Amino acid sequence: MSELFNREDFLKNLIKRIHDDPENLEKVKEDFMRVVREMTPIEIAKIEQELVNEGMPAESIQLMCNIHLDVFKEALSEDEIDVEPWHPLHILVEEHRDILNRSKELRDRAGRIRNGDLTQSDVQAIANLLDYMDEVEKYFLKEENVLFPYLEKHGLVQPPAIMWKEHDEVRGLRKKLREMIDDGTVEPAKVFDLSIGIGEIFSNHIFKEHKILFPSALKLLSLEEWRDIRIQFDGIGYFAYRPMPVEFSLSNRKWKPPVGKAF
Repeated sequence: MSELFNREDFLKNLIKRIHDDPENLEKVKEDFMRVVREMTPIEIAKIEQELVNEGMPAESIQLMCNIHLDVFKEALSEDEIDVEPWHPLHILVEEHRDILNRSKELRDRAGRIRNGDLTQSDVQAIANLLDYMDEVEKYFLKEENVLFPYLEKHGLVQPPAIMWKEHDEVRGLRKKLREMIDDGTVEPAKVFDLSIGIGEIFSNHIFKEHKILFPSALKLLSLEEWRDIRIQFDGIGYFAYRPMPVEFSLSNRKWKPPVGKAF
């Protein structure tokens, strides 16, 4: 029995446990977190599709994915990156929080459509969420054009390459979903699958950045480099979180106290 098959069987049993005893939800979260830490979005998508093929209701798949998102949102709160509010990593963490929340909205809406209750308001809501996903491009660009090149200068090449690949996977799914909405050819099952895929990639992506990429970046980059990154971040812009403005004194090479508040 392969390692992947073991994990597949484990996830199936988790879903059954939720149905058999809803009181087990918190315990299921603990077990779920343990197994998904070592899985890729592709593996998770494969398991989800096999569960659907075996007759598992879409609602159950969505429940599993929502637990996945909840687990990662809890992890964001528990594993804070210890940096000041002006810091580029603080900005990315705040953007991560918003991305997870909006990914859940997309999946919840797609779940209702999957059940056959398709209305024009549902289609418009998904279109609005796709507009938001278009704005997430600013997050992608801040990492791809600014943070990743700095890390690569210090010899950290493979993790940024993996993160960039996942950005492109989200772009591809987002494009397919947008084409369906714009063409008026909304197929509930496909909308559901694409929405689930976007959410799963984001949750895995964010987890890896918080556990691997960001701690590595803090060890590698100097204060001066973080200062330059922040300036370039400001040039690209923000979509869900506007950070505290900061001024940099060229005379003493230190950050001045932030002015204003984040919101």
